[in-house]
Amino acid sequence: MSLHELLRTEKQRIIPCWEAIAGALWGARHQGGPLFREQMREFLDWLEQRVRDLRASPSFPHERALEHAEQRVRAGYDLAEVISDYAVMRDCVLEAWERQPDALKSASEVRRLNQAVDEVIAYVAVLYARLRLFRDDRPREYTELVTPH
Repeated sequence: MSLHELLRTEKQRIIPCWEAIAGALWGARHQGGPLFREQMREFLDWLEQRVRDLRASPSFPHERALEHAEQRVRAGYDLAEVISDYAVMRDCVLEAWERQPDALKSASEVRRLNQAVDEVIAYVAVLYARLRLFRDDRPREYTELVTPH
């Protein structure tokens, strides 16, 4: 099974893996609930397209990245927790893929997976940091900070 096929068919198993590991790492405070599950499901949908074809979805949509960052600021996450959300998700995807009989069918898919996850980590982390710095004041600069350049 290719990696993009696994992302499409195994989402319902990958999400609970992510929740269990993230919860164990960061404790009860990290339990994101339905909103975070839906956000990570959307992330997996985008990741499936990106792994299948780099040109299909060149970057994670700004609105989704901003929503991910905003929700994590509101939930009191620190930057390490934000980054770990995506790193743990990558590990859960790769673990599910390794369990497949012909897991290493395409090394280029693994490379695209890593590039895509790294891109999202960097982008969401920057948005998160900007939101944390300016969440209580400077509303005009807030809009400027979170608008893609």
